[in-house]
Amino acid sequence: MTQTSPFYNGRGFDNLTSVHLARHTPTGTLVTIKITNLENCNEERLKALQKAVILSHFFRHPNITTYWTVFTVGSWLWVISPFMAYGSASQLLRTYFPEGMSETLIRNILFGAVRGLNYLHQNGCIHRSIKASHILISGDGLVTLSGLSHLHSLVKHGQRHRAVYDFPQFSTSVQPWLSPELLRQDLHGYNVKS
Repeated sequence: MTQTSPFYNGRGFDNLTSVHLARHTPTGTLVTIKITNLENCNEERLKALQKAVILSHFFRHPNITTYWTVFTVGSWLWVISPFMAYGSASQLLRTYFPEGMSETLIRNILFGAVRGLNYLHQNGCIHRSIKASHILISGDGLVTLSGLSHLHSLVKHGQRHRAVYDFPQFSTSVQPWLSPELLRQDLHGYNVKS
């Protein structure tokens, strides 16, 4: 695998993770490499990374971001995934459509995102951080959902629950993206329709 210099290090990532573009030598395919320093991760971050890695291998759907392989080199976690040429929907909007996207493009992006969400809901999971930066778009227009560390399972102890009663421990930057049902939860909790 030949690696280029970091092409994206910052927005959406912290000082623990860098993202690189590389070429898989045998096939010539471009891939994304996320490298995280595990030594400096707190316990919450380690659990989130573990959850994302496990769930990525559990779900198999074209509209859910998958990891091709995950391995460690010393105290560094390497995650290899498909290269999404257009990046996230938020990057696409900021870079190419500062005045707004066409309805056709919005429809295509939302169609892929909703297909991914439907798959997660059918498998008893709620994605608690749907936002433009978690919607990725490949060079051929495939839309995938990322941010799997934010998933919450409705299945506990082998039983599917109808509602969730815990509030996610997110940073305040995520709160504008949370559903009103989640923010307003009461004795009835919230479910996949939230």
